[in-house]
Amino acid sequence: MVRHGRGRGGARAARLRSLLAQLTRRPRTQTWRSGTEPARGRTELATDAAVAPFTEELRSYPGVHHARATLAGPRENPTLALTVTVEQDGDPASTRGRINTEGLPRLRQALDLETVPVGIGFRFTTATDRRVR
Repeated sequence: MVRHGRGRGGARAARLRSLLAQLTRRPRTQTWRSGTEPARGRTELATDAAVAPFTEELRSYPGVHHARATLAGPRENPTLALTVTVEQDGDPASTRGRINTEGLPRLRQALDLETVPVGIGFRFTTATDRRVR
């Protein structure tokens, strides 16, 4: 008999379900504005547009079927929510390593940010590989 929500294991499972639910909800996106002097103009950047090249890069990684990223919060304190769907034979650990060593440093450089806290969720797909090898 399996009991849900009881004891230590139940509490861990509840926390895990809560974390996974947070990853499936898309945080509200922002428009970052820079330039405080009206005479000199101002720059606006939609955060969805800022992460589009990043998600395209992730989709090119071996074993990645789909990627979705949401950059939320103000420019001074941004957070990145990332959902990566990998193929059944994909390697999430390798993908995460590549995201950390290649993708995120490029994103931080492009946005001129020192750090961006990231929440990454991985999913597996049963769809066939969309790429021709």
